[in-house]
Amino acid sequence: MHDILANIEEVTELQPIPDAHVPVMKFKFDGISIDLLYASISRLIVPEVREIIFFSSYSLIKKSSK
Repeated sequence: MHDILANIEEVTELQPIPDAHVPVMKFKFDGISIDLLYASISRLIVPEVREIIFFSSYSLIKKSSK
């Protein structure tokens, strides 16, 4: 993630936070301060956002019906 952000012209003051409980990158994008939380997944193909939303919604509905 660091290398990707480092190659974007608008990104400045890029700081990985290695001791955080979740991976965090602090940086400024076009002058706006951002704390980006992210996670890695062990999949070769990442599902589309609509599939993630569908499964998350389905999981919530299923849990609430118990």
